[in-house]
Amino acid sequence: MKPLNLIKNLYFFLINLNYIKSFCLPASVKNKFCLPTYVKIYYTKLQCSIASVGKPTYVKTTVGKLLIAYCLLSFTNSTYATVRYVSHNGSNTPPYLTWETAADSIMSAINISEFGDTIYVANGVYKEQVIMIPGLTLIGAGMDSCVIDTRYFEQPFDFSSVLLADNTVFKNFNVIVSNSASGFAINSDSLNAIIEYNKLNDGYFGISLEGSNSLVKNNIVDNFEIGILTFNSSPIIKDNNLINIKQRGIWIDAFTDNYYPIIERNIISTAQFGIIVQFGTKPTIRNNIIILTDDFSSGYHGGSSDTVWLQNNLVLTEETLQHSEGFLNTGVPHLTYNNMVFGKLNAGFTFTGN
Repeated sequence: MKPLNLIKNLYFFLINLNYIKSFCLPASVKNKFCLPTYVKIYYTKLQCSIASVGKPTYVKTTVGKLLIAYCLLSFTNSTYATVRYVSHNGSNTPPYLTWETAADSIMSAINISEFGDTIYVANGVYKEQVIMIPGLTLIGAGMDSCVIDTRYFEQPFDFSSVLLADNTVFKNFNVIVSNSASGFAINSDSLNAIIEYNKLNDGYFGISLEGSNSLVKNNIVDNFEIGILTFNSSPIIKDNNLINIKQRGIWIDAFTDNYYPIIERNIISTAQFGIIVQFGTKPTIRNNIIILTDDFSSGYHGGSSDTVWLQNNLVLTEETLQHSEGFLNTGVPHLTYNNMVFGKLNAGFTFTGN
């Protein structure tokens, strides 16, 4: 529960118990609580009056102290979250609180931000690597017009254009990784990130999730060797469009069976594997469309993992692929319903195991 809601609920609870006869707040915070103007807390036998939230006086009861502690907590955690701006048309004046004073680079704004802050980024091309901090929300002006371009950086194989952190939001960007098949567009070993409405272009990994329960939705992943990798993770990956994938559209892997990724409603165009499950995890794979574009390919390929729930998926091709298969599952317990294959393939379904 959010701190402000917690304060409200505690207040009304105490009113019902006749602990508090009136409760008002300073003008500076009355809009947050939707309550009157200044604080006066009356008890049946003791009176406590507070001139300001910052300097309480003579709070002598446990209930009163608890209430004020929650008030102070709410200001610490909620009141001071800051919105910052990035634009090539701003004056680059810290702390970047308006479009007129906006930072000229994304990292300039991130470097002075704290947990809970939000940064809005205007249209333009930003030639920089983005390294996010925990609790940050980063929102671009749109996936077609707000570009993070790292093509001209020196790029080892494990280079990442965007590095996420715990509890972050990254949305509405166009990320161009490299001029060759190297690097990650988005790399996350963080919990609970949200990655949505982005367009990712030209690298080895589009999105890599490790130890992450993130939400990945409504992204376009174009021209990568690996579209999305999830390792030791239980993410939700849905409504994404993966096109021009050279090897693996969505790759699911783990050391143990204690992970439950959900893969649903994605469209994947691939030359090799649409969705591949290796070793651990118990994934749910449903309502995906997989388009095979080259021979020696598989729409779904599973092996050596635990139970797979495979439902309502479609594999299709317009070519004659003599060495390709729609669904290939070996040595894995599986629950398979209503999957379909269209096109001339070597086999529609090959299942061995339980």
